[in-house]
Amino acid sequence: MICAIYVDFDGCLSDELPGVFMDLEIIQYIRNMNDKAQKDDAIPFIAINSGRPQPFIEAHAQTMGINHFSVFENGVGIFRFRSSEMEMVIEPKITHDMILGFNDLTEKISKRFKVEKQPGKEYSLTFLLPKNHPKLIEIEKYGMEIITENNLPLYIERGLNFINININGITKGTGLRLAAINEGLNLDEIAMIGDSGGDWNAMKLSGFSACPNNAREQIKKKVDYVSPYNLSKGTIDIIEQILEKNK
Repeated sequence: MICAIYVDFDGCLSDELPGVFMDLEIIQYIRNMNDKAQKDDAIPFIAINSGRPQPFIEAHAQTMGINHFSVFENGVGIFRFRSSEMEMVIEPKITHDMILGFNDLTEKISKRFKVEKQPGKEYSLTFLLPKNHPKLIEIEKYGMEIITENNLPLYIERGLNFINININGITKGTGLRLAAINEGLNLDEIAMIGDSGGDWNAMKLSGFSACPNNAREQIKKKVDYVSPYNLSKGTIDIIEQILEKNK
């Protein structure tokens, strides 16, 4: 039985491009589901597994009634609210030297390309640009040169409108595993909903993987279920499918 559903934010709960407003239906739907999950063990709770910074996930966790561990910054850590307190667990692989490496890399990329990192992140880097902007490839190439020259334990992901720079060995998959341990769940009791390559590290560990119809083609070929609907409507459809499977 699926006891928990983890959902990527961009591309599953909202459009991955900036400036597109989030559908209020998905917020109310997840809040209602989490309210029901507190009263009925047969209903899985819903939480977030995202590359977004912790303050961003915290704000949405409060609106969606999420009181279980959510994953932030692509697996850097997990947090949850219990009563009036917040619990946070940071991936133990992270060291002070890694943070210094991030700071140096941020300064060099920002100065060379006149771009600013996404605010709020402390243990990873994201640079946001317009969709398919030519600077994305240039930043990726330059970042890899610095990482290689300085032997930094980092890797780069390039998307349609972003560059993510993360710590080697830390992914949404390790974040999901950390959440499972702290929730007292087995990975096969967790479903993961994602839409891109960065989500697959978590999806392949889960007991059930699914994606909305707007997902990358390589993801559609691998998951257990592809919704015929895009974005949040697809996510709602997937959750309904999971509830049906749990009966």
